Amino acid sequence: MAKRKMTNRWEEIKSQYVNGLCFSKEKGLYTRIIAEGEQADDIIYRPHGYYGFVSDEIDIPECDLHIQINSNFGYRSKAYLSAMLICKGKVVLSFDTDKLYVLNHSSVSALSVPLYDWDSLFESIIVAYKQALSGLYQTSSIAYIEEIGDMLDKKEIMVRKTFEKEEPTKWEGDFLITLHAGRKLKNLLDGFDLAVQPDEIIIKYLKALCHKYLTKVFSQTFDTNDKRISLLSESLLAIHKFMCQNKAGNEYLEYLFGKKS
Repeated sequence: MAKRKMTNRWEEIKSQYVNGLCFSKEKGLYTRIIAEGEQADDIIYRPHGYYGFVSDEIDIPECDLHIQINSNFGYRSKAYLSAMLICKGKVVLSFDTDKLYVLNHSSVSALSVPLYDWDSLFESIIVAYKQALSGLYQTSSIAYIEEIGDMLDKKEIMVRKTFEKEEPTKWEGDFLITLHAGRKLKNLLDGFDLAVQPDEIIIKYLKALCHKYLTKVFSQTFDTNDKRISLLSESLLAIHKFMCQNKAGNEYLEYLFGKKS
């Protein structure tokens, strides 16, 4: 097999990333320094700087954990580094509020970090797995929900394309903020469909956010010829589905027919 090409950036910084992701029955998931070329039973993944798209899947039967690590180095704004965890058959969600103001590769169903930041990715994997085992995700998920609600009250937001430290773009006005918040709300509701179902407290917060979003939407007048309206429609569909599943479909219709404010 031909040796894979590394990016120039990786050749410059690879000496900074010497920790690999490891697992043992005694320690669980952890990181440690891995020598170049080292082969050991506990190593499950090591940092790399391969050019282009790479997707690697890791199964750890001892703890019913599946990890998928995805990278796409060398493609500027399309580049990314992320991981998805499935624990006991359910996707592990990430409620990092920073991703609310990032456009690309910022789903709650993925752990996303800046390019080449393997230390952060491995640590995020370990923390997310421990959180999934403990079931203690209520506080972080509520903070995420509340941040979307706060976004709806703003006149402008600063949005970045990626997780890199680039200059953000100012998004102004109710329409753009409604579109962005709706996209994030849809992603959150879709994520819960893949994960452990939210408890009654989280459902209460989600319902309140849906009400706030619907109030925001139906207080505006839209240009139906605007191609971005399809994004709004997708968000409303996700909200309708969630509200129907949680015995609030009639409340959605009240907004739709202008009988609720």
